[in-house]
Amino acid sequence: WALPHPGRRATRPHWDGNPAELNPDFSQMLTAFCRDLVGHGMVASTRLLRGELVPATFASVLGSLVEAFAKNRCAPASLRDAFVTCFMHGAAEEARRVYGVQLQQLLQETRVLRPRDYTHLAATARAQALQTFDHDLEEYSCPDGPARRDVLATQLDAVLQEHGAQNSAKLTQAHVGLAAMAAAVVLMTPVAALGSV
Repeated sequence: WALPHPGRRATRPHWDGNPAELNPDFSQMLTAFCRDLVGHGMVASTRLLRGELVPATFASVLGSLVEAFAKNRCAPASLRDAFVTCFMHGAAEEARRVYGVQLQQLLQETRVLRPRDYTHLAATARAQALQTFDHDLEEYSCPDGPARRDVLATQLDAVLQEHGAQNSAKLTQAHVGLAAMAAAVVLMTPVAALGSV
């Protein structure tokens, strides 16, 4: 939605809130916007640029928009920066989510991965997540891109540690299971057969 200007009187510092002083086009469009926003008693999921506004990024997105509009007369550059910042928060959250899903799939698709195999597959998934994020940084000419990338890389490493611990636990369980099976075979083998070995 692109709302028209609310009118000169409504933007004065001492405007008393009289709706009759609003631009009629603004009033009509605002009414339609509000109807769409909460139509049929249900609030629809909000999307900013290409990303969905999710609880994990809501506070940072809202803060970016408040900062852009803080002086009530926003320069086009600061508005653009606010939207780029909002998009980058969403892009980072999406990269973390996709990476976590990929790691979880690694743990579910195979019973146990050797640590070096798991590390290799996880590194490939991490590189893909960062490559997608780098593409978004380049597309939106994000001024603090390298710092954002470093933060995301650290967050992806934390996700890897969490999932790596799950893989290590599965590997330990597999080793214990193999040892138990070997012990059972030894216990079930007659003593005479063991002596001839």
